Amino acid sequence: MIWSPAVDPARILLRPCPPGMDGPRLAARGDVIVSDLGEDGFCTASIRGVEFPLLFLAGGPDQPVAAVVVADHLALDRLEAVERFWAALNGEKVPPERRRMSLQKRQRAGKSLRAVDGRKDGASYRVIAQVLFPAHRITLATWKSNALRETVIRLVRDGLLLVAGGYRSLLHRRRHDRKHKRRTVRTG
Repeated sequence: MIWSPAVDPARILLRPCPPGMDGPRLAARGDVIVSDLGEDGFCTASIRGVEFPLLFLAGGPDQPVAAVVVADHLALDRLEAVERFWAALNGEKVPPERRRMSLQKRQRAGKSLRAVDGRKDGASYRVIAQVLFPAHRITLATWKSNALRETVIRLVRDGLLLVAGGYRSLLHRRRHDRKHKRRTVRTG
């Protein structure tokens, strides 16, 4: 699957360098393998075994390129991708991609999707709880007051959000909302 750069900040946007500047020519380098370059500009570059999803906005790998970073809410993720690409191009150690999700969040997303599958197959919340949490003893008599009941209901709700398109949020790191106070600039 090819993700749009509007959704996936790891896709690096490239364009020909501005006049008077000279960037790397990917096709001229022996350590860069550009594959699957289509007419739409989407491709993958492999540098010393590390793969980078690219999008040529204009030009191609035979021209000197410059990276474009859109100044949107994913700009910091985009900068991280460019930093990793730059390190690979310069023979430096490529920093690891920062975890977009913690282990706990990945496990919860997996349980949420399994819970949604169970509901779509007609399973009750109690049956889903028995499958997802086999170590817990869940009886029909205690089900209404069992804390797992609310947990399973929330898992199904969150899974439905993922299925409805929320899965795209898994492609970028979660940031705490930064509340910037508006500062007025006084002139004169």
